[in-house]
Amino acid sequence: MYSYDYLKKISKFPHRGSCSENEKKASKSIYNEMKALGFENILMQKFKTPKDCMYNLPLQFGLLILISGVFLLLNIHSLYLSLFLLIPILMIVFEANGSLVEINFFPKYDSQNIIAYDDYDDNKPTVVITGHYDTQKGSLLFSPKFEDKLQKLFNIAYLGLITIIVSIIISTILDRVILPIIILDLIGIIITTIVIVFILYCNITGKYVNGANDNATGSALTMALSRHFKENKFSDDDFNMIFLLTGSEENGSKGMKAFLKKWGKALDKDNTYFIVIDNVGAGNITYLDGEGMIIKKHYNRFLKDLASKFKKEYDIRYNEKLLLPTDSLPVINQGFKSISFLGKDEFGNIENYHWYTDTLDKISSKHMENIENFFIDYINLLFEKLSNKSNNRIFNNER
Repeated sequence: MYSYDYLKKISKFPHRGSCSENEKKASKSIYNEMKALGFENILMQKFKTPKDCMYNLPLQFGLLILISGVFLLLNIHSLYLSLFLLIPILMIVFEANGSLVEINFFPKYDSQNIIAYDDYDDNKPTVVITGHYDTQKGSLLFSPKFEDKLQKLFNIAYLGLITIIVSIIISTILDRVILPIIILDLIGIIITTIVIVFILYCNITGKYVNGANDNATGSALTMALSRHFKENKFSDDDFNMIFLLTGSEENGSKGMKAFLKKWGKALDKDNTYFIVIDNVGAGNITYLDGEGMIIKKHYNRFLKDLASKFKKEYDIRYNEKLLLPTDSLPVINQGFKSISFLGKDEFGNIENYHWYTDTLDKISSKHMENIENFFIDYINLLFEKLSNKSNNRIFNNER
């Protein structure tokens, strides 16, 4: 088993914050490890992205909506404000749905993906094994004491934004501002201001975490699986395998989006399967049903059914969806087949999530060995099913 050794190598960096120098150093280390395995193609895909989008993007669209609410009180015509609101609304919609189209006004910095594969044949099924290697910024927002209140904070933030938006829309329809609308708008302004100040404080005071679980585990397993299937291929003739380690996932899956922008048209959507590994260093292996904060998008049914077959052997669990998305969101947004795996405790939480305790000493080599065995068995079963030509027509129609 190789994953724990790779985990130790990735976790040696103090952090791998998105777009940071440490992320760049980690990418070079991963690149060299993958190159040593002898892949015919090993690529470093570079791209540009804003930093700390988890904090900065809400600040951007929140501030734009807040300004609209203030302008309404200053008697700026609501029709103009409604048109102005299209910018932050589109920012939210694009981000929440994993769209490759994005609106972000912050400066962009360097990040990178590592891609490894052998020969690629358009006529063969393709399996993409992927995990991100960058880490998030820990702050009061992700404090263990605050963890169970995170959903409530999101709901309060949505309430403030929606209140301002509704106030402007109603004023546009009425073509005037009445007292109840002013009161409603003031409530939205107060709530949104408090949330913006809180997120700004978290962004300023936060520091990047080591990220042994999130997501050195997914990266280490992607590397370990690449080594396993490089040395013990299920079939040299029947499948394409791509091993993808993404940067800047914590910025809103920017690495995966960069990969899809460049490779999406070359991959067959009906015959490409993404397996996303994220946060699996503790708890039970859990596969999700789907993602999407506005409209839920379901993972591929075939991939979920395969995972369920390991319920007894590996105690595989099932969960509806996460509060925050994984790299699967832009994948399914583009119409590809995908599934994400995470590790969750008995309460459905991810241990040490975006917190300073997310370090190597919290993860056991025995646990990693068990997870590695599961993914080997899962991928082998996927290959076996794809080899069955009589079933392949059915599977290709299931999204």
